[in-house]
Amino acid sequence: MKVDEEKIRQFLKDKKVIVNDFLSHFIDNCLSQEMKNGTECLDAIKHAILNGGKRLRPILTIVSFETFSGQPVKDFKHPIMPIAAAIELVHNYSLVHDDLPALDDSDQRRGQITLHRKYGDAMAVLVGDGYLTEAFGLMAGSSLNSAEVIIELVKAAGFNGLVGGQVRDIYFDHQQQDSRAHLEFTYRLKTMALFKAAVLCGALAAGIEKQSLESLQDYSEKLGMLFQITDDLLDLEEDMKASGAEAKLTYPIMEGVEEARRKIDRLYQGSIASLASIPVSSQNLQDITYLIYSRTN
Repeated sequence: MKVDEEKIRQFLKDKKVIVNDFLSHFIDNCLSQEMKNGTECLDAIKHAILNGGKRLRPILTIVSFETFSGQPVKDFKHPIMPIAAAIELVHNYSLVHDDLPALDDSDQRRGQITLHRKYGDAMAVLVGDGYLTEAFGLMAGSSLNSAEVIIELVKAAGFNGLVGGQVRDIYFDHQQQDSRAHLEFTYRLKTMALFKAAVLCGALAAGIEKQSLESLQDYSEKLGMLFQITDDLLDLEEDMKASGAEAKLTYPIMEGVEEARRKIDRLYQGSIASLASIPVSSQNLQDITYLIYSRTN
């Protein structure tokens, strides 16, 4: 069946507008007037989160909610939006902290100077802390909130999620990490965990039936791994054009480009199969999965 990529991209663009509208409204109102005056805090908050980003994770939350509730999300005032925005805040907290000199020491993020390079390490640490804290405030304040929803995000962000993934990435980077099992486990923590939370939080907020939950979990895990290995492949191709070498160990470096492509094919087919076993129409999730699978940047 032919896929209408232009239609899918327009759908994602429309959802991205809703996410950005919510984030802009939230950030404009998250600081007291006293905090806005005399500090660079507001500018720093905006710098990291409002300048670019695909918004893929909060869009997955929205689409997962729509899939299992049957309710369309048409604007940023919908009660799922605090939950979707919480996912994006956690994602951006992880990026801001990962960029710091003590971790990845990055100069650029989304085509612009990183937060700590512009506003200093201390401000970057504090802004990241703020993103993480405010994320759970947003989630707790949603009328669609539940303990299950919050627990999913806690698992994704904590020691067995983003934090644990970064620990393994740093401390095991040059210590016997030449195994597929190590690399895939690190990917599960650093990337897959938040993709899984994005999908499951939307579905749980919609009241997903228990018999569908296992298939959706399987889908979200394959999706996260699909995104990461596709990213690896695109990064490798870009690095080879720029310098002819790639220092950081990734799946295509370890297993080879052709095996990475085969792995991507298997993950895509498996994720679509998982969605097919769910007794509701999941076309929008399938379409997003296809774009992740076929992307070139």
